[in-house]
Amino acid sequence: MAIVLVVSADGTRCLLGRTASYPPQMYTCISGFVEHGESAENAAVREVFEETHVTCEPGTALLVASQPWPCGRGNHCELMLGVYARAAFDGEAIDCTGDGDGHGELSDAKWFHRSEVQTMLARSIAMGAMPGSANGTAGEEEAFFVPPPFAIAHELIRRWAMGQLPSH
Repeated sequence: MAIVLVVSADGTRCLLGRTASYPPQMYTCISGFVEHGESAENAAVREVFEETHVTCEPGTALLVASQPWPCGRGNHCELMLGVYARAAFDGEAIDCTGDGDGHGELSDAKWFHRSEVQTMLARSIAMGAMPGSANGTAGEEEAFFVPPPFAIAHELIRRWAMGQLPSH
C-alpha cells in the first residue's frame, strides 16, 4: 500500500481525506494499493488523482518511510509505503464525489493549514491509542483529528507539521 501526504503548491497546506468508515471527524493521508510493476511513488500520485482529482507536480513524489500494517486484506500484514508529494499549482481543486474524475472512494477531502494540523495532531495524541470519537459535534473544525501516533499517516503528517519533510 502507498500512503501519501500531499502538500499544496505553496507548501502552506496539506491534503487529508476521510471515508465514511473512519471515526467521526478523523482525516488522514490518501492511500491505495500499488499495482504490479508500479513504484510506490507512482501509485501514490495515481491514487491521489483517482480519489481526489488533485494532481501532483511531476517528479515531487518521494518515498520517506515504511511501516508494517497488520490490518491488510484477508487479515494479512501488508507494508505501508509512506510518500510525500507536492500538488501542481493548477491542480489543487478537490473532487471526491465520483461525479467528475474522482472515483467517490472518499466521503470528503480538505486542505488543512499547518496550524490546523498541529491542533489535529495534539488532539489525536490526547485521545489515546485508539480514538473513538472527537469531542464536539459534527462540523466543528476544532474537533478534527488525525490517526494515532502508531500509524504511519500520523508520522507523515507530524513531519510536515514540524517542518521535517524535504521541500522541493
